[in-house]
Amino acid sequence: MDNYLPNLICIFGHEFHEKLEPFKNFVGGQKTYTLITLRGLEIWTCDPDVSMDVLRRPKDFSQLEIANKMMSKFGSNVLTTSGAVWARQRKIIASVINEKISGVVFDESVRQTAGFIEEFGESKPGDIGSRSTKANRVIDGVTYKTFDMVKKITIHVLSRAGMGVTRHWRDDGRQIKSSAAKADHDEDSRLKFDRALQMILANLVPATLVPEQILSHWPFFLPGAREMRDLASAVRHLPKMFRDMLGQEAPVTDSFHGSSDKEPSTKINIISQLIAASELGNNQSVSTDANIKQGWTLSKDEIVGNLFIFNAAGFDTSANALSFALVVLAAYPHWQEWLFEEIDQIVPEDSDASMEYSTIFPKAIRTLAFMLEVLRLFPPVIHIGKTAFSGNGEAVQLVNPMKKDGESAVTTEIPSGVVIYINSAALHMAPEVWRDLNPQDETQHTGHRVQNRDASQSGIKASGRFVPDEELFRPSRWINHSDNTIFQPPRGSYLPWSAGPRNCPGQKMAQVEFVGVFLTLFRYHRLEAVRHEIPVKVSTSASKEHNTRRMETRKETDDEVRQRLERMGVEAN
Repeated sequence: MDNYLPNLICIFGHEFHEKLEPFKNFVGGQKTYTLITLRGLEIWTCDPDVSMDVLRRPKDFSQLEIANKMMSKFGSNVLTTSGAVWARQRKIIASVINEKISGVVFDESVRQTAGFIEEFGESKPGDIGSRSTKANRVIDGVTYKTFDMVKKITIHVLSRAGMGVTRHWRDDGRQIKSSAAKADHDEDSRLKFDRALQMILANLVPATLVPEQILSHWPFFLPGAREMRDLASAVRHLPKMFRDMLGQEAPVTDSFHGSSDKEPSTKINIISQLIAASELGNNQSVSTDANIKQGWTLSKDEIVGNLFIFNAAGFDTSANALSFALVVLAAYPHWQEWLFEEIDQIVPEDSDASMEYSTIFPKAIRTLAFMLEVLRLFPPVIHIGKTAFSGNGEAVQLVNPMKKDGESAVTTEIPSGVVIYINSAALHMAPEVWRDLNPQDETQHTGHRVQNRDASQSGIKASGRFVPDEELFRPSRWINHSDNTIFQPPRGSYLPWSAGPRNCPGQKMAQVEFVGVFLTLFRYHRLEAVRHEIPVKVSTSASKEHNTRRMETRKETDDEVRQRLERMGVEAN
């Protein structure tokens, strides 16, 4: 039967929809259970101790094979390697993604968001205290293009921070300036670098798992033939484009050391810094095998692989976080007022004054808390998969997943090859961590009427059911009242960027981009949801015998708008 049964049957995204329900229904509220599947055993957990034990031991719990295959398509990188190779790459990557890069990300996020606002046709009010309340403009008759434009912000920021290529907002291919010359495309290529990269990122699974020969010979009579052949061209040309950029990028060793005060702004990008880091360790014009083995440098293939991962890991996650944030602000407009209070305090009143990363970002406590709450309810990765691995086939020791609260942590044996899934969506709903965390005055900014508060329980009554506090969107829970600092969750209880030695090195970049976008977006504007027209039947006669009805329309109520936007968030996951 092994030859005929599929090795994978699942409902993708069930974690977001079900959250803690499987743990309540299957194991009586315990935080770990085991599934017997067609491909073997799976362990599912939302236990912070188990999660941290898995994530802090990458040698014993390795990346899933399918993830490695996808992410190593364009070269070895910090996500797919292990052991000494991973340690060398991680050390160099961590040194490159520094405060200079964060400053570039912030500035570009501000600039691109200004272009986003301009395309919507909004005019800037003269007084920062008076925000435009103009409803979202429908472009080409479709409102969801807003989220396409959010993706455009993200890819342009990645292009600038990663490759030093600064794009005009309204131009798809034209560059303002670049530290890397335009890649020398083959004559038969119709795809420029940015379009090829976007196409691959938007179709990551077929681009990385389907052989190029199949993509390039996709039958014309099948749906999507043109797109598949374009994707094949993108897959074929992207590595060459990356290498052309590497070959034309001059070393910036002095700037990497921080000794140059006159470093060109376009040189502050990841590709330049990776080359600089490799040149510092190598002290030669090329990377040799000996230097690579000693941990001094990256090969060209490794630089290409890590540049791709930088874009692949940062594109959808950042764009989705921004999109979900817009939806929840439209659903709960009270929280916009909460953000306005901070923005009016930290952003310069002079409309011509620029926002400086070093002075503004550390003060954007509420904006960062808002992001953290969005990622708590809408985690970018709803589960983290790892495989128990031992070189000799023996069982791997893991902190006891069946321990009860209050018991000391003892270990249990996990057979080699068992897959462990950390359920982030459930983990982020743990009542012992998030319920009534940093409670605030319920009469302010909750988005719900205070009379709906159930005094006997921690939560509210909404839409006819009790909603516990941990399921509510409440960004104020992240701010400690005593010192106005960001709450630090217990280890293993909050994993939007994973944890342990292999956590996401781009965490700070993601936070800086989010803050830059929302400070700019709400500096002079507010967000309102377009109210849909709802058809209703209206009686035209008072007499029952001759009663006729005609159709009219009415605008959605506030509750109907909120419920529709909540459904939008659920369906997007």
